[in-house]
Amino acid sequence: MVKEIEECRTEIRKNLNDSREKKANEKAMTEDLLLRLNQLQEEVKEMKNAIAQTRANTIAIEQKILSFISDI
Repeated sequence: MVKEIEECRTEIRKNLNDSREKKANEKAMTEDLLLRLNQLQEEVKEMKNAIAQTRANTIAIEQKILSFISDI
């Protein structure tokens, strides 16, 4: 009976340690994923800014072309 109780305690300790390790690994993975998500969001923001600047430049060039054509 004592042996069975000790085996049960050992199994519970092992399961608890496994659970703690799994939780720590999941937390580390979550932190890595959040960091990557933040990096990707920053890249998207920069890309949107670059697109907006390109559009503004395109509009400015079109206006210059139209002005040049109307002067001819």
